[in-house]
Amino acid sequence: MRPIIPWRSRAAVWLLVPGLLGVVAYSVQFADETTVAGYWPAAMAGSAIYLVFSCGSAATAGAWEGKRFRAGAPVIESSSRSGAAVVTDHLWTPLAAGLLLQLVAVALMSRDTWGTPGGPSPLVGLAFAGILFFHSCVGFALGRWLPPVVSIPLSLLVSYSWLGFTWSVDYFPLRYLAGLVMADCCSVETALDIRAPVIVTAFSLLAGCSLLVIAVARRSSGDRARRFGLQIGASSFVVITFIALTAGSGLGAAPIVDRPQAQAICSGAAPTICLFPEQRDTDDSQSVIRKAVENLGRSGITVPSTIRASNAPSTLDVLNMIVQVRMTDADADLLHSITTSLLGDAEVAYCSTEEDDAERRNDAAVANRWLIDVAAEGIVNADHVEPALELDDPDVLRALRRAPVPAQAAWVTATIDRLTDCSVGHIAVPSS
Repeated sequence: MRPIIPWRSRAAVWLLVPGLLGVVAYSVQFADETTVAGYWPAAMAGSAIYLVFSCGSAATAGAWEGKRFRAGAPVIESSSRSGAAVVTDHLWTPLAAGLLLQLVAVALMSRDTWGTPGGPSPLVGLAFAGILFFHSCVGFALGRWLPPVVSIPLSLLVSYSWLGFTWSVDYFPLRYLAGLVMADCCSVETALDIRAPVIVTAFSLLAGCSLLVIAVARRSSGDRARRFGLQIGASSFVVITFIALTAGSGLGAAPIVDRPQAQAICSGAAPTICLFPEQRDTDDSQSVIRKAVENLGRSGITVPSTIRASNAPSTLDVLNMIVQVRMTDADADLLHSITTSLLGDAEVAYCSTEEDDAERRNDAAVANRWLIDVAAEGIVNADHVEPALELDDPDVLRALRRAPVPAQAAWVTATIDRLTDCSVGHIAVPSS
């Protein structure tokens, strides 16, 4: 009786060991980059970075199975089993090995996310399965037509190159055919563009089937489809690739869209604070934001009546700010975010000379430090809050602090307004 798990005959079983070692080693080496805290879409999509290990194992195991298929071709021809059953028998172990490795990758990536709102995305999971199927088919096709000494290393090289090369090219639609681009998603204020997993899933499944048609082609076969399998498979692969590239033509460098504000929960007044469920789950972000707004208001700084967690530009009525989830130094990070948002466009306009440009940037840094000092009162030590801009001339800040508080607030407000307006000249610091 054949064992359920083919320990001896299937390369996929043995490739699990180096694959697991690669996944774990990468996770340990780049722990800060391979852990997402509190946001499932980012954790799930971010685990795409591990595809280099799971796909490499699936492709290499697929090449070995392609070799086995070629060696057993005479027996298969005379067998009563259907071609689909034979191919399935060869492909399930590479695919299963790849899925297991990717499951471990998702678990590692989301280890700080369990217990937060939401859960793993079935659509991204389906995309991973499709990608692994495609790489298994790549290896299988190479193993079917090339000797193992060539097909095994070549399958690994093709798998890695396909993922890595497409991720780095400037022709963005090509990135979405491989799927590694999903690793660029996303902050809690953004979401994965649904077109990314849909495109890569459709392409991977259909293109993988085209490769299987090429793999099982046999000129001497009585079956017309197999006799012309090379031509059918190659032409269908080209057509599928063209359609997939066309479908991805409207996508940018990263598959990110703004998260619908309808998912945010708003509470309170003056200001009304709108946060997403993950941002309200553990950290007491609202109380810190309210306290900072109160501090700023007492010092003469007007804050918009609504504060939202968003990457969008702020308006006169809405202040958009970044609110990270499960921050290491939550209060300081929140203060950095709200003061940076109040500062507005940190890219100060270049209006005339380098000297004027340097003066504008230093004024922006002074305003930034002043906002931090005021907002942080009673919350954290202002020195623990990272400023958005580097201060070149601290004498300006010291002179500002000697002025009356209302004059300080007026100077900061006027300076922020002039940062990107070249028609407004330098505003002198008020005297004490």
